[in-house]
Amino acid sequence: MDINKLFDEALLAQAAYADELPPGMAEEQLINALKALEPKGLTQAQAEYFASKYIVVQQDNNLETGFSATLFQNIETGEYHLANRGTDGVLDGDWTDANASNSSLNMPSTAHQSQALVQFTFEKLQNEQCLPIREAF
Repeated sequence: MDINKLFDEALLAQAAYADELPPGMAEEQLINALKALEPKGLTQAQAEYFASKYIVVQQDNNLETGFSATLFQNIETGEYHLANRGTDGVLDGDWTDANASNSSLNMPSTAHQSQALVQFTFEKLQNEQCLPIREAF
């Protein structure tokens, strides 16, 4: 893996934290959403690069479970990238509390997030023909 691919993967990971990204949104809207990320968004140059390379195909932000993912598509290659963000909103505790929850000790949020991921991937994306899934595992 070369440094350019790693750079793109890092931008995809950070872009997963942008909220309310509608499918096929205008490039300028995507740039503004990426720059507005908290606590510190992408730079103007990073956001412009990202928006020139990727489009938003679909986003799911499940407030009930804390799961959120965005499906991006590379404009040039057509390749899909599913970017998942970390737990958001469900756990307001510190790192220790979050890890205790992730081990499913009295707080099965991880199971709910996994279920939300499966539902988003296999039901929503496949049904809307956004993601050609050929195999189930």
